[in-house]
Amino acid sequence: DVTALFPHDSLLANFVLNIWEWAHGITQLVSLPWNISLPISDVCNARCTFCTSWLDGHQQLTLEQLDRFAPDLRTAIYVGLVGHGEPLSHPHLGAIADRLAEYLDPRGSSYTITNGVYLAKWPDRLDHLRVGSISCSLNAATPATHDTVMGLGTDAFPRIVETLRIVAAGQATAKP
Repeated sequence: DVTALFPHDSLLANFVLNIWEWAHGITQLVSLPWNISLPISDVCNARCTFCTSWLDGHQQLTLEQLDRFAPDLRTAIYVGLVGHGEPLSHPHLGAIADRLAEYLDPRGSSYTITNGVYLAKWPDRLDHLRVGSISCSLNAATPATHDTVMGLGTDAFPRIVETLRIVAAGQATAKP
């Protein structure tokens, strides 16, 4: 009955049904998830002292795998571009972002968790996906400490900080 209230709006019908199921303690859900974490890449360009993804990360999302998520993505309100590694390091992120944009409802948005190195490479794709939140793992306050902890070179820290300034200022299409 709840979904009948929104016969031409699958995103809203799914969301309302999900909230109704939660409020009523339903344990076998009919609704699809509205907040999805999409594993883009387990491969990482960093060599963090506190993480092992760079040792054994090999998986990267293919377009065929992404297509299997299509029904869920069409009713998602929030999609995370994540992974055990660096999601923005995926060599085909552009194609994945374009395909994902086909599936996402215009009212939805996405987020990513990144070490920041590739933020400047993908500003148009991130804008296209309406990335509203970027969590950047810096793990240091100086270039030397950043390099010691993350193994990205001493030049990475200032480049990442500058990119974050640009993104925070709302000038995501500018490339440092």
